[in-house]
Amino acid sequence: MSFKTKDLPSSEKLHALFRYDEDGQIYWKNLNNSRKSADRPAGSINRSLGYRQVHMMGSLFYAHRIIFKMHNPDVDISNLVIDHKDGDRLNNRIENLRAVTHSDNSLNRLMNVNPYGQGVEKVSNRFAAIVARHGKKKRLGIFDTPEEAHEAYCQATAKYNLRLAQLR
Repeated sequence: MSFKTKDLPSSEKLHALFRYDEDGQIYWKNLNNSRKSADRPAGSINRSLGYRQVHMMGSLFYAHRIIFKMHNPDVDISNLVIDHKDGDRLNNRIENLRAVTHSDNSLNRLMNVNPYGQGVEKVSNRFAAIVARHGKKKRLGIFDTPEEAHEAYCQATAKYNLRLAQLR
């Protein structure tokens, strides 16, 4: 399955339209013949999705994608997801944003549904530490507690640099 988003304007065009503040906001610049108010935060928060969206040039764009493109003009993000490292969809500070594949970003979703911790599955009355990459699982061992299994998972992901998702 291919994942593609709308192409953003060039970084130069984005810098002409917006001013980035280190608080993670973008603000409209004063544009002649524009209904956009200068120095007001660009866009609005989509409450159902939790992201700030900006309407420009007849389309809606996520503010975090605009900010990432402004700071990384040479990175082609058309087939990448811009991930919030801390999981906060409104924390658009550039140091909190990273470009990842759709597959890697899906690791964040998996973290929130496992009551035993990331990389842990219950097996009978014990707990298995498991790493997964590209749809294949590898069992690292069986442990008495979910904490022991999670620790084994953390060690393996650090050793093999498998993990992109943050631990919560």
